Amino acid sequence: MEERSVTEIDGETYDRNFIAHNEEELSAAAGESFALVREMPSDMKIWAYYLFQKNEEVRV
Repeated sequence: MEERSVTEIDGETYDRNFIAHNEEELSAAAGESFALVREMPSDMKIWAYYLFQKNEEVRV
């Protein structure tokens, strides 16, 4: 699972595996650094996929 969920972007490592969180929890954790783009389609009723995009204005 780690092979599929961990990725490197611009020299930083990110874990993309966010199991058991809903849209509100993920948005709150993302803060102002990321914006929800849309919910992605899923063929499994128990899964929801959300696409977030990094806000360019926010510099950490």
